Amino acid sequence: SGNALSGSGGRGINIREGAKIVIADNTYSDNVSGDVGVSGGAVYTKAAQSVAADGVYQDHVQLSWQPVSEADGYIIQRRLTDAQDSFYEAAEVTSTSYVDMALPSKTKYEYAVQAVKYIDGRRYPGKLSGTVTVRTKAAMSDCESDLPSVMKYTGRKIEPSFNIYLDGSRLVPEIDYKVKYYNNTAVGRATVAVTGCGQYCGYKEFTFEIKISSGESAEQTNSFSDLKDLAGSVSDNCVVAVTAKGFGGKLLSPSVRHSSSSYILDSIQSAKLISGIEITSRRVRSSGGYSTYGLWL
Repeated sequence: SGNALSGSGGRGINIREGAKIVIADNTYSDNVSGDVGVSGGAVYTKAAQSVAADGVYQDHVQLSWQPVSEADGYIIQRRLTDAQDSFYEAAEVTSTSYVDMALPSKTKYEYAVQAVKYIDGRRYPGKLSGTVTVRTKAAMSDCESDLPSVMKYTGRKIEPSFNIYLDGSRLVPEIDYKVKYYNNTAVGRATVAVTGCGQYCGYKEFTFEIKISSGESAEQTNSFSDLKDLAGSVSDNCVVAVTAKGFGGKLLSPSVRHSSSSYILDSIQSAKLISGIEITSRRVRSSGGYSTYGLWL
């Protein structure tokens, strides 16, 4: 309205500097016979469609959208929703996807995309697309648990109940995280892997010890590739007896009783056993409050 337009012999329309024109269907085409040409004005391209967050992580967000046929590129607009900031230009790309990197975790953002057209070196951004709102995820590496440190040996898989907390809130299993147990049957150290889902990502491992109560007994079989692997399984205040299959189960060294598991391992190694021999099984039996570890090489 109020702009002077002049014909050009059926080959286009020129408008003066500073005037604006909206082309039918928000499209732009080159100034050839029968088309509409623009001189000195602003060009309005179509808005990008189907803007989506394909991936939301702890420190980055992956966006995509449908291409706009006449666009030379796309401007990614971003703002913090919690702060009610105005949109600002985060980047300009020529593809129909963008990964916004180095973001703080647990932060809510709103994104929009503008198709852009370049004419004679000048940039003409189009309309803003519809918006998509995301929240960067929290890292499970920062979580804490109330997992028991010791559980009683039962001969069956042990899966103790426990809670996971992050930033003072208790998370919901199967919604915020999933759990897997490892090595949770035999006497020794069991591992619990907690993996985030939903608004949480990454994982963290917790451990607990499986022990035999005084006065009780149990038998089990484990495999070790080296005596050093035994270090995580021998408890303090235990009795260790070492035998060898090749010698009909003959005892290779006296039983060793000490309050330190490291001392017991040193004593086993000082018996001049051949290093690297595979330890194929282990029997554990409680004896007056002590645990007896029988090792077959």
